[in-house]
Amino acid sequence: MANANKMTKMKNTSRTLYLFVFLILTFNSCEKYHLKACFTVDKKVANIDDTLTFTNCSDYDGSPTQSEHWFFDDGTVIHRENIGPLKHTFNSKGNFEVELGIGGAENGDSQTDTITIQ
Repeated sequence: MANANKMTKMKNTSRTLYLFVFLILTFNSCEKYHLKACFTVDKKVANIDDTLTFTNCSDYDGSPTQSEHWFFDDGTVIHRENIGPLKHTFNSKGNFEVELGIGGAENGDSQTDTITIQ
């Protein structure tokens, strides 16, 4: 009889533990946003020292944090909140990749495009 009580307690404890883990995973997944990175640029082909305007058109899916991480192939890196268009100038000829990353490592997205400077 004592063994039966121990087995019942173990089963109840296991069920409680599984339920707890399930609820934690469920609530954590509810907080994840489905971000979609997007940006536009006013000129994809430009001259040296032209000022280009990059506009973040990303879908943050209601996320309270709207951070943007811009990576320009000329070595420029800019981290900021989504506060409107970003202006950037390239000082040499070539093809330059521009990447916009949004969100974080677990729940982020990025878009890359190439700009030609002549």
